[in-house]
Order: sequence, then structure tokens, then C-alpha cells
Amino acid sequence: MYLEEIRQNPAKKILQFSVPAIISMVLTALITVADGFFMGNYVGKEGIAAVNLGLPVIYLYLSVGLMISIGGVAVAGMALGSGDTGFANQVFRQTITSAGIASGLISSIMVFCFSPMLSVLRADEITKGYFQEYYQIMLLELPVMVLNSSFGIFIRGEGNPGFFMKVTVVNVLLNILFDYIFSAM
Repeated sequence: MYLEEIRQNPAKKILQFSVPAIISMVLTALITVADGFFMGNYVGKEGIAAVNLGLPVIYLYLSVGLMISIGGVAVAGMALGSGDTGFANQVFRQTITSAGIASGLISSIMVFCFSPMLSVLRADEITKGYFQEYYQIMLLELPVMVLNSSFGIFIRGEGNPGFFMKVTVVNVLLNILFDYIFSAM
């Protein structure tokens, strides 16, 4: 991206980056709606309760991933702006590695936190069963989600927000398909 191009039409550049990002965020929110639809219609109220009890766990992963990735993309962006692509690549690798390690550590710790967390929340036995079944699988998937969002932040920072929006569309469609396969069938 060239500075002169931004100076000539800043509104166009803002829209070029913000519209795909907004669409991606809305589509990502639809994942929760689709999950709730399938859980409510095919698993029941205890399934929805179990998924909702674990939302703070998901937000913990997202917050750590965003914290690491936004810091990394800021440093990499400054390096790209100064023409130092080697340093920008190094920052990218370090950021992705850090996000992967941090989310893996969170998963390792979370394995031991389920029972105490469910006791504090006073979940009934059916909800506890659904929670543990669902989130034991999610502990494997959540680091992938963190890496996906980290890649997305770097893709946007590199100047290609439309590409990540397309990836998000594929993610949402796959989520809906897997929801259907694993809960409705």
C-alpha cells in the first residue's frame, strides 16, 4: 500500500479495510447463532446452557490471541512501512508462535479447571456432561481459532482484508455444515 494512494482518497481506503472487517465480524457472530440453533433444536436446553457456561473460556482464548496478534501486527506494520520485510517476517513468525504456545498453555490449564468451574457455577449433572464433552473437543479447536484470528489480523495488516473475509465465509459455512452433521444427524 502506498502512502500517496491513501492521501489521495482516504475515505476509499478506510472503506476498503473496514467493510470486509465488519462483514467478517458479523459472519463470525453468526457462528454463535448457528450453534445455538442446532444445540437448541437437536440437543436441548442443557446443551445450550453448557455451551453458554463456557463462553468465558472462549473469550479468554480470543483476548490472549488478540493481545498478542495486534501487538505483533503493529510492530510488523512499522517494519513494513520502513521497508524492512525481513524484520516484519520475523515478527510474524514470533507472533504466530507466541499465540500458538499461549493458547496451547491455556488448553493445558483449562483441562484441570472444568470441575471447579462447574461447581462454582452450580451446573446440574446433565449440563456438566454436555459441558465437558463439548469443551474437551473445543480445547483442541480453540488454539486453531486463535491462530486463525492471528493470521487474519496479519492478512488485514498486510493490506488484503478481502481475502480474510473470504476465509471467514468458508469458516462460517463449514461451522454450519459441521453443526448439522454432528448435532442433527
